[in-house]
Amino acid sequence: MSKYHVNASTSKDDIHHIFWTLHAEYVSLGKIPIPITEICDKMNITINREQLQEEYDGNIKVDNDNFIITINTVKRSVQRQFFTLAHEIGHLLNDKNKLVEEKMICDRKDDYSNIEKTKRAEIIKMERLANIRAAEILMPEDVFTKYFIHKSYKYTKESIAKIFGVSVMAVSVRANELGLSIL
Repeated sequence: MSKYHVNASTSKDDIHHIFWTLHAEYVSLGKIPIPITEICDKMNITINREQLQEEYDGNIKVDNDNFIITINTVKRSVQRQFFTLAHEIGHLLNDKNKLVEEKMICDRKDDYSNIEKTKRAEIIKMERLANIRAAEILMPEDVFTKYFIHKSYKYTKESIAKIFGVSVMAVSVRANELGLSIL
């Protein structure tokens, strides 16, 4: 078993440490887009790509003490699938204890209007935080901001999105969160 392998018994702090250590190694090597699949492989997190019902982007679950991420491929661009993978890792980093307790966190493309108001607010907050974490994973602040302060070449949202392997929308949201002006 690798020193990076994690499972449901691994503490949340240890998962954080292992993930961000691997992430920092790739960033220091200039590996952009972040090779999130390689990080998952090293951590022994299984990734499945399947055709799920259209309203689901993906999920992360615990099966036999192991973490399994499933990404929906139906009508999803490569960039959307990449972001969804990072989003599910975000759930693991943010919500590991809830994940182990409930065995699955599933992301739906709806407004959760059929769910009780307090629970709906909790889910929306959890999803928003997983999106923020995904943006942090895929567009590390120190690397991302360099494309906005570079003087000799003007980068566009489109060119930055291509560099990081994400959508133009993801670039716009991340730039806004960091207070960067977008071209």
